[in-house]
Amino acid sequence: MTDPMIDPASLAYFQALALHSGGVVVPTGVSEAEQRRWQVEAAEPLARRHAVAGVTSHLLSLTLPGQELAVRLYRPEGADGSVLVYLHGGGWVTGSLATHDLLCRELAQRSRVTILSVGYRRAPENPHPAAQEDALAVVDWLRQVGPALGVDPQRLALGGDSAGAHLALGAALRAPGVPLAALLLLYPALDPTCSADSYTTLSGVGGGLTRAAMVDYWAAYLGRDVDADTLHDPSAAPVRADDAALARLPPCCIVSAAVDPLRDEAEAFATRLTTLGVAVEAWRADGLMHGFARLVQVSPAAAAAMDRAAAWLSATLAQ
Repeated sequence: MTDPMIDPASLAYFQALALHSGGVVVPTGVSEAEQRRWQVEAAEPLARRHAVAGVTSHLLSLTLPGQELAVRLYRPEGADGSVLVYLHGGGWVTGSLATHDLLCRELAQRSRVTILSVGYRRAPENPHPAAQEDALAVVDWLRQVGPALGVDPQRLALGGDSAGAHLALGAALRAPGVPLAALLLLYPALDPTCSADSYTTLSGVGGGLTRAAMVDYWAAYLGRDVDADTLHDPSAAPVRADDAALARLPPCCIVSAAVDPLRDEAEAFATRLTTLGVAVEAWRADGLMHGFARLVQVSPAAAAAMDRAAAWLSATLAQ
């Protein structure tokens, strides 16, 4: 039976995704994490309908201590000099520059904000805090070279979807001295206990994200034998941050998905920030499921939600 609260276009996508995933041939002899990545990468074309006009991109390689980090710069026509460092979702395990290429192009076109997408180190090979360290290294690099790239380091935002939103928020809490103009948090993962009511009521609805999957992702990111100190580290579990730390955050846009196990924790967090005096734009994307930010070309409802997020980003960074 079809759940009437789910956007039909999104539901059709997830049904197609389930069929597609069942037919993906995964190489033998690779880790479970690599198998997941292979399936996610193979499904990327399902959400792509046409090219995004008016956005150019350049793949760059940053030399950081002990590694080379890939980033992709998206510059829209009419770019106003502001910039968003974007961290992709994928449970800290999957996702890549490729899987979120369409999302970044669409967001850049809609907002006229230059976007720098980060190919951060993923779990479980690189557990917390490796990805956040990568994010902060990119922010530091961009603050140094921004003018040469045509962007203003004083109008720099950090953002992402799901696990990427967690990384953006965690990085901001980890390094409060780094000046950020805004945080864009799309259906963020915030609490490793996965204890909010929506983890029970919305797990797997419509073929979407399950609580069991989130538990596995958190375990891959933090470790299966995570200690109490880590569970109370705000950079790992942002819901554990104290009021003083949260009150210092820049303006935030927090978008929850109506049909998403992560919904309740995101909405409670937005309410808490508002109470603390943080400038917050928060809303629930009705009918949409976890992952909707990548579905703008298949779902008019997803496109409308991303239009609203893009308008907030553009207006906030213009101030």
